[in-house]
Amino acid sequence: MTFLERLEQSENLLCLGLDPVASRIPSELGQGIEAVERFLTTLLEQAEARNLLPSTLKPNLAYFEQYGWRGWQLLEKLVARWSSSCLIVLDCKRGDIGRSSTAYAKAMYETLAGDAVTLHPWMGPESIAPFAEYFPDKGGYLLLRTSNPGSVLLQNEGWPRLFDSIDEWDTTGCLGYVVGATRPEELEKVLTDDPVGRPLLIPGVGAQGGKSEDMMALIRGSAHPRRHRINVSSDILYAHEKSGAFPEASLKALERYQAELTL
Repeated sequence: MTFLERLEQSENLLCLGLDPVASRIPSELGQGIEAVERFLTTLLEQAEARNLLPSTLKPNLAYFEQYGWRGWQLLEKLVARWSSSCLIVLDCKRGDIGRSSTAYAKAMYETLAGDAVTLHPWMGPESIAPFAEYFPDKGGYLLLRTSNPGSVLLQNEGWPRLFDSIDEWDTTGCLGYVVGATRPEELEKVLTDDPVGRPLLIPGVGAQGGKSEDMMALIRGSAHPRRHRINVSSDILYAHEKSGAFPEASLKALERYQAELTL
């Protein structure tokens, strides 16, 4: 089954970002990497028990790599445990040339067995070519129009050129884009003007100000709505900071976003 076919199996567009910040994890779960493991395992197992697992999980590698081999080991365990139930997007933001990019692609798609990765385009199409060798079974998301404020420095002028040249980077349709929910005008243009229907990964909903209903209104009008995923991280992971206790507060937030982000 191709990456696009796997995306289209679900009407649930929620992608749960796994960005574990140790200082935000309830103290009763312990400290360090052990607390991170208890935190994520508890949430995901409880979500599974209540039929609330999202269609997609997006672990951000930086939050695991900071713990050295223990963090990598936890990442491997999480992917192995949940890859049969959820698509796994490895948020690694890789992009190099030659043998370096080949090694990165092998690490993400073979060693970790992720379904897709995030990629930065700064070094051009040849930096993406080793990843594209795994398409159409695997997928990727180019950083096209990100939600962070500083992105305007380079992306304001550069993103239309990247968007218009995407066929030079990939011909399978499995290389999609990261377009932030805080950029609704650009998101609408991508959904409208992309004839291939490349998949979108949309961060910025929740804590960064993007609204579920706005994103879903745009996606419902697109040609291939099931191919897209809307990422939510902090609003679910750290819901206990606003109200309730973990994991109940997170499960309640997860249930709400599941309802809001299902076609």
